[in-house]
Amino acid sequence: MTSPWTVAATTERVDLDPTGTAEVTFTVTNNGPVDQRLAFDTVSDDGASRAWFRVAKPQLLVTHGGSATVLVNVSIPAGTLAGPHWFAGRAYSADRAPEDTPVISDRVAFEVRPSERPQPWWRRWWWVFAIAALVLVVIAVVLFLVLRDQDQAQPPPNDGVKTPTVVRQARSLSFNGGLIDLDEIILNGPPSANDLHWVQRPGGGWIQPENDARLAKIGPTDRPAAACTGTTLTKDDIPVSQWQPGEVLCIRTNEGRPSVVILNQKITLPNSLPTTPPQLQVSITTFEPAGDGQ
Repeated sequence: MTSPWTVAATTERVDLDPTGTAEVTFTVTNNGPVDQRLAFDTVSDDGASRAWFRVAKPQLLVTHGGSATVLVNVSIPAGTLAGPHWFAGRAYSADRAPEDTPVISDRVAFEVRPSERPQPWWRRWWWVFAIAALVLVVIAVVLFLVLRDQDQAQPPPNDGVKTPTVVRQARSLSFNGGLIDLDEIILNGPPSANDLHWVQRPGGGWIQPENDARLAKIGPTDRPAAACTGTTLTKDDIPVSQWQPGEVLCIRTNEGRPSVVILNQKITLPNSLPTTPPQLQVSITTFEPAGDGQ
């Protein structure tokens, strides 16, 4: 049976865009004596997939002697092997079997190009990493300078003491009652060895010297050992309420060693526990005596 249809592609070759897509139009003419419904699809080489081609309107009515334009969208999936391919348009009557009235257009050639490897996400954001690295470098430099200045400004703990030999040192010690042996820096040492005694009395707590120890309280200073040199020491008690963070106790231990005790932090307990001594965080440095001491 002679087919009433003729079909022609508008191009012999089409170039795919970078995304692997293209559009091709075909002109289909109804040469028969009556109006007919057109059915349109595609054929291609063995290496191509039918899924690559989509007909925008696979069926439409074409008047006798008239023509219609059919659009075919080409879309090649990413990762497809590179190489040449072709496809063609096929037209036939929708109301008959496809094999009764088929006509096929000339081939339309196209080339599948090698897929470009997608750029890693981090390459698109390189400038963020560069800024973050710069910020980290700036922070590291600032911290180095600040810590270096602090180290240079911090005097050695035995500054001003004639014999600069540290016997014992404790940067932080919790003291909330009882006795301290400053020669060994231990809490509640042997009775004859203790130097300070926290005494809780009505109205508050007191720091009093034990055995032959002597003491005096001075204000905050960056050179506590030097500031304590020449300070008059007594057996007088020191009210805990009057000892504020940063202030220094200058002490001569019962073994004759100079010692400095700095209050780092004082934690006042709730009023519901008035008889319980607050916890004191102190720093202690005890030195070797210089001659007869104070």
